[in-house]
Amino acid sequence: MTTSIKNYTNTFNIRGKEIEITAPARFDDATQKVVPDMKLDNAAVKMAQQKYREMFDFIKPEEIKAL
Repeated sequence: MTTSIKNYTNTFNIRGKEIEITAPARFDDATQKVVPDMKLDNAAVKMAQQKYREMFDFIKPEEIKAL
């Protein structure tokens, strides 16, 4: 199977809030369907979590570590 990476918009549900982000995802070239890629998937989740923290003005993990 050959794959390529393209931007993909996805919605994550974090604590009952819908968080929409656009992040790189891996696609099957033959079917154009998203296929699992742990590194890209984890990065998308982190982006959604960061957006959630910004929406509600929560402290960032880096700020906690700096204390």
